[in-house]
Amino acid sequence: MNWESSVKTIKKYLTSLAGSYSIQNQTIPAIAIISGEQEYPPPGTKIEGTEIVVFLPTISPSINLDGSVSKRRWEVLIKFWDGQTTPEILGKINEIVQEFPWELDSMLHLPPVQSRMQPEIIRIIWIEYV
Repeated sequence: MNWESSVKTIKKYLTSLAGSYSIQNQTIPAIAIISGEQEYPPPGTKIEGTEIVVFLPTISPSINLDGSVSKRRWEVLIKFWDGQTTPEILGKINEIVQEFPWELDSMLHLPPVQSRMQPEIIRIIWIEYV
């Protein structure tokens, strides 16, 4: 499966849980597909509800005895700006894992930090062998 198809599938499962971005008098779902170097959303964006950030995968070559195998490392951040953790998120993550033969590398839950205006975050890293 190419990475574009993987992004579409991730969006299919998570977009329904996304809050909204208000950018330049326009409201769109708060789901961003970005590279690791990008800053998103742009300064001045208002975020409501749950924000979902999918980083484009990084590719790591690995060598096996039977040849070369590469793996893609996917990172997804789910940020709960309104303080309302959605229990559906874990079900959606499970559905993604069932659809893809991916290995769940790690899942980290970070509580909110009011002093830094940091929302509650779930960070997920998947490994996809290609």
